[in-house]
Amino acid sequence: MIRSIVLLGSFFAFSGCNATASAITEYPPVKPGSLPHRIAKGPDGNMWFTEQTGQRIGRISMAGAVAEFALPAGGNPIGIAPGPDGNMWFTESLGHRIGRIDAGGKIAEFSAGLSAGSSPQEITAGPDGAFWFTEDVQSTDGKYGAKIGRVTISGTIAEFPLPDGSGTLDGIGSDSERIGFTLGFPANAIGSMDVCTHRVSVFALPDGSSFPQGIARGPDHDMWFTMPQDHRVGRITPDGKIATFAMPDQGDATGSPSNIALGPDGAMWFTEFNQSRIGRITTAGTIAEFYDGISGGSSPDGIALGPDGNLWFTEYNGNRIGILLGKRRT
Repeated sequence: MIRSIVLLGSFFAFSGCNATASAITEYPPVKPGSLPHRIAKGPDGNMWFTEQTGQRIGRISMAGAVAEFALPAGGNPIGIAPGPDGNMWFTESLGHRIGRIDAGGKIAEFSAGLSAGSSPQEITAGPDGAFWFTEDVQSTDGKYGAKIGRVTISGTIAEFPLPDGSGTLDGIGSDSERIGFTLGFPANAIGSMDVCTHRVSVFALPDGSSFPQGIARGPDHDMWFTMPQDHRVGRITPDGKIATFAMPDQGDATGSPSNIALGPDGAMWFTEFNQSRIGRITTAGTIAEFYDGISGGSSPDGIALGPDGNLWFTEYNGNRIGILLGKRRT
C-alpha cells in the first residue's frame, strides 16, 4: 500500500508567485535491513539507490516498482551516480571498490589503482567525462590520509592525495571546471579541485565544529552544502566566499540537514536525517520544511531529482523510498 499525504499550497513548481499543491508518498519497504542510502536518476528513466547493509543496488520505477541486485561480494555500497556510458556507478566503502551496474542489473567492480583501506564514499560525474569520488582513508597509525579518486568509464582509477590535516571526507559534487567536496575532522572545511590541473584549494568554515556532509551545485553556480551538527546549510562561491543559513527553530529539536540536491524550482532541497523532514532553501537563504507523510524515525538520507520532475529520497531507518511530488502524476 502506498502512503500519500497532500500538503496544500506548500510548494514547488512555481508559476510567478503561486505554488502548486504537493504530496509526500512513501513506497512499500525494500527488503528488511537494507538501509537505503544514496539515490540518483538513471539514464533508463528509473531511480537507482544503494542499500548499505543490504549489499545491493536497488532500482525503482516512476510507478514504484522495485528491483534489487546483490553485489557479488558485498562491500557496503554508499554513493551512486549516472554515467555518460548509460550505466550507474557506485562506491563500496568496505569492499574498497568502485562498481558499475547496467540497466539490466549486470555488475562489474574495479579496485586496481585504489589504496589499501581506501573506503570510497560519495561519487559524482565530473565535467571531464570521468567519475570523481571521495576516499576516507585511515592508516594503521590512526591518521587520516584523505584522497580524491577518479575512475574512467573503462575502469581506470587514479588517486590524488589531499594536503596533510585534511581529515575525513564525505560529500562530493562538480561544476563545469571543478570538483567540490566536504572535509570533516580535523579540517572542517570545503575543498575544491581543478579537474585539469588537480590543484586543490581548502576553505575553512567559520565554525570549527560544523563537519560538513552533503554538497551539490546550485542554480547560482555556487556549491551548496549541509552542516548537520551546526544545523545549518552553507553556500560557497567558486572563489571561496562562504555564507551559512541556520535552520528554523523547532523548539528542542533543530534540523540536521544531511544530503542536498537541486530541485526543479531553482531551490536546493535537503534531507533532515534526525528529524525525518525534507527541507528547501532558496538562493536567498529562506528555509521551509516538510514532514507530513514521512513516517516518524524514518531518517531521510539521500535525495535526488527524478526524470518525472519530482524529488525522490531514501529513508535509511524506515527502509523505504519516498517521493515529494511537485507535479501531478498521470
